[in-house]
Amino acid sequence: MAKEKRDTRNIILEKALELFADRGYDAVSVADIAEAVGIKAPSLYNHFQSKQEIFDSILARMCLRYEEFAAGLGIGGSDPETVAESFVEITEAKLIHIGVRLFQYFLQDEYASGFYRLVMVEQYKNPDVAGIYVDQNVDGPLMFQERLFKRLMERKVLKPMNPRIAALHFYAPIFLLRSQCYSFPERELQAMEQVKEHIRQFKKLYMEETA
Repeated sequence: MAKEKRDTRNIILEKALELFADRGYDAVSVADIAEAVGIKAPSLYNHFQSKQEIFDSILARMCLRYEEFAAGLGIGGSDPETVAESFVEITEAKLIHIGVRLFQYFLQDEYASGFYRLVMVEQYKNPDVAGIYVDQNVDGPLMFQERLFKRLMERKVLKPMNPRIAALHFYAPIFLLRSQCYSFPERELQAMEQVKEHIRQFKKLYMEETA
């Protein structure tokens, strides 16, 4: 019974994300979600108390899925000090592999791409979602990379420069290339090649020759 409840809960989150990403949060009702799942609206309340709780659970699940994916690449963890150890002697090939896999994840994973399409649209309607969008796509990544690059500069893996600007130099092109692919999926292969070349060039500019 417990497993069946967990399965239904997961299906609700998946169907709700599909509907939110397609129609927008406000245009989707609890009844719409229940119909997509194949249950009655009152039954849905056995799993979630409100539509807002469904959205909050989608966000929490997205964060968990990303952490699991990053851990599989060997870059898991929220502490830049720990992650920096993975980059001390990293090869260019490994660096490119990580960059490309992360790029593909946000575009090709149905849950991740659905979530980011959702928040990209809803940020203009809902200030709370706008905050999530900025935190997930701008402030969070830049803050993490700034701290990571600072640690790598202290270890003389990267040249001593402004770590915040280095984070902007690294992340901004990847964010731009990824964003265009949500609207123009046919550009994905070209964008991935540009990501590879971007990483190669960043390495030449920022990494110490002795590293």
